Amino acid sequence: NIFKGVYMANKEEILILSVGGSEEPLIYSINEFKPDKVVFLHTPGTLYQIAKILDKVKWERENEIISDISNYFSQYKNKLYSIFKEFIPNFPKENENNEFYDDLCNFFDREKLKNKEEFNSKFLDYLYQINSEKNHYNVFTKIINENKLSEDLFLKITEVVTEHKKNTEEYIISNINNILENSNFEDDIIIHEEIRDHESLDNSFTVSKNVFNNFKDRDKFNVKVDFTGGTKPMVSGIVLAVVEGNFTNFEFRYVGSKKSSKRTKKGLGIVENGSEITKIQYNPYEKYGITEFKRGKNFFDSYQFKEASENFKNAFETLDEGPRKDLSKYYMKLSRFYHSWDKFNEKIKFLNDKIDREERFKLNQYLSEELIDKCPKEFFDEDFNNSKEFFKQMESNCKFLNLKLSKNINKGIEYYLPDLLNNAYRKIEMGNYDDAIARLYRSLELIAQINLNRINLYDEHTLKSNKEFHINKDKFKKVTKEYPEARYKVEKWHIQEYEDPEKKTFKIPLFRSFILLKCFNIQIAFDELLDENLDSSQNRNGSILAHGLKAMDYDTSKEFYDNILEFSVKTIPDIKKYMEMAKFPSFND
Repeated sequence: NIFKGVYMANKEEILILSVGGSEEPLIYSINEFKPDKVVFLHTPGTLYQIAKILDKVKWERENEIISDISNYFSQYKNKLYSIFKEFIPNFPKENENNEFYDDLCNFFDREKLKNKEEFNSKFLDYLYQINSEKNHYNVFTKIINENKLSEDLFLKITEVVTEHKKNTEEYIISNINNILENSNFEDDIIIHEEIRDHESLDNSFTVSKNVFNNFKDRDKFNVKVDFTGGTKPMVSGIVLAVVEGNFTNFEFRYVGSKKSSKRTKKGLGIVENGSEITKIQYNPYEKYGITEFKRGKNFFDSYQFKEASENFKNAFETLDEGPRKDLSKYYMKLSRFYHSWDKFNEKIKFLNDKIDREERFKLNQYLSEELIDKCPKEFFDEDFNNSKEFFKQMESNCKFLNLKLSKNINKGIEYYLPDLLNNAYRKIEMGNYDDAIARLYRSLELIAQINLNRINLYDEHTLKSNKEFHINKDKFKKVTKEYPEARYKVEKWHIQEYEDPEKKTFKIPLFRSFILLKCFNIQIAFDELLDENLDSSQNRNGSILAHGLKAMDYDTSKEFYDNILEFSVKTIPDIKKYMEMAKFPSFND
């Protein structure tokens, strides 16, 4: 549907109704809410109900009427009155627009009567249920008892009712999109969408979702979804469409009765006129932040920590005070922490609520003091199935970070390798193969640096302060007294920093690092796996993130990962244990 109308500064009030069953609650909902637009979700068999609703609604602008529809029903009432007058001379004179005639029409619309006797008994029973019409009940009881309403009357009424419903439905089918053309309304306030199968949950969901998407802009629309009418599959599909779409500007409504005694059929039937009440129905997904929590956890498990944090933030901002709100804040902090770790940061910035100031904590300190010690354990354990495993992995992460971020930098750098390999594997899982290749190439270089550090070649000050691997000239000259070939190689390379007398340190790249290790008779430099990995690392040079234009694929990156992991074991035999300690926890393991 194309929605016409001039843009309004205020939000448009939209009422969406599922049509089925009794139309009185829907009429009450329109009159009570007075929306700018009414949207009918209906089946082919409920068009007549829409016509009755359009006829009876007291539109906010009283001088404006839906003339054609009203004329149909006025003619219908007049015909019924004429029939009763023809067959019952003492039929009470009443204005054709009063409530009694509305009730009379409602009765004939609902009941599919087989014969005169059934008409007599059901009609009297119907009148008796309408408390305000006791006088009419008495009159008709007398008429039926004394005159015994004839078969001809019953047949004539049945004929008029059938013809009226048929003509009205045909008119509605032909004209519903232009139903207000003859009125004074400036724009369309009636919209309809057909659910073809009232017993299909799928059809109801699909149609409803398409309709709801027109009103999802929370800055333009306030939407009330009244699911009082309709079959169970219709109502279920409508509710599911709202929940799945996460339409935060939608509100559920249901028209019930103030007391169960105010319903017909001993409290099980329709709500009696005058006893209706709107009962706001809270969306449990919104009330408990279920959608935001679910999306946040899914993002977290797929290593999209920034997006996870945003979803938990949305939950925090919409939830009422209570455990779920506290938990959303905790998950927000959790996501930000793993986002920082995943970005290779060693510290994390956060707002310290106690002193209202932003601080920087080392990752291991923050994980221990802010996430492990302050975990809302009771609600955390109740929130998802593997919470105990999640928390246990956080504790393992903390132990690993204590090793990696040790004050002894020479020991700490060895734990960067399992962390880097885990990061590369996460990139493969995410499908970011070029990023994975770049990290694996760096892992290969780090293996060489770890081995060079073990023979005490690096400048400790530069390593600690700048986190860079610079070979200390004095250390190098001292060590190479026993390995003259190593000094010869470096001098042959004519490294500018090495030759500059004012420089105290110099750097060497990946390939030369392994050549140097060979000069020092370090076994890993002679390993056959090294040659394979150096060959494989050429993929990095061809990557679009390095020097080429090639996009990496899963097979290439996974094979390189497996080789680097196997090669890493040569340097750190327990590396898989540390990788397991450093593995990120998951909500859905």
